[in-house]
This record gives sequence, C-alpha cells and structure tokens, in this order.
Amino acid sequence: MGKEQLLKKKNKITYCIILLGLLFGCSTDGEDSGPQEVEMESLEITVEQDHVLVNETLQMNVKISPTTTTDRNLLWGSTNKTVATVDESGLVTALAQGKTTITVISEADLRISDVMEIEVQEIP
Repeated sequence: MGKEQLLKKKNKITYCIILLGLLFGCSTDGEDSGPQEVEMESLEITVEQDHVLVNETLQMNVKISPTTTTDRNLLWGSTNKTVATVDESGLVTALAQGKTTITVISEADLRISDVMEIEVQEIP
C-alpha cells in the first residue's frame, strides 16, 4: 500500500470517528461535555397557609418545572420588611401585624417568578 493510499484510508477513518461522535453526542476533542443543562420553565410558591402570627415563622416551598431543571438557584424578597422578612431558603419570619408580598425569582432567568401575599396577625 502506497503512502497516498494510506493517507486516504487514515482520512476516511478520522472522518468516520468524527461522524460517530456527532451521531452519538460524543466530544471529538477528548473532553466530556457532561450533562446537558435543563432550563427552568416555571416556578410556583407552595405553602400550607397564607397567614402567620407575629414572632413565628412560615416555610415557603417552591415547585419548579420541569423537575429536571439543573439551575435551581432562587432569589427571595419581601415587599414590607417591617411586617415580615424572608431568608435565602424561603423561611418567612413574622415581625409585626400587617400584609406583605413574598416574591421568589429564578436567579438564572429573572422573568420566571411567583408571588404570594402573607398576612401577619397579632398573637390572640
């Protein structure tokens, strides 16, 4: 086999390897591309009640769709921090009687959010 034929055969093999890599999602540069990112489509605050007593806490939960979302980082906020605050895990701390709106936003896509009004009531 001549040098030219050997070079053509080597090129065909290289082409086949690249084609197989593309067909099966393999990286041709020797690096693993890792798992694919799944973007958040929606989120929804879920909570057992929409009121809490002064000096008590209320855990807010979030239903994220799809469930396979890879970036699940959230930002929390309260519109009236004198009535209630909310920490980075969604734990609301009631401070004074009144109403506030709790907001949760996707850190990756600020257009994806949900809100819930919470009423803080005086201890009877």
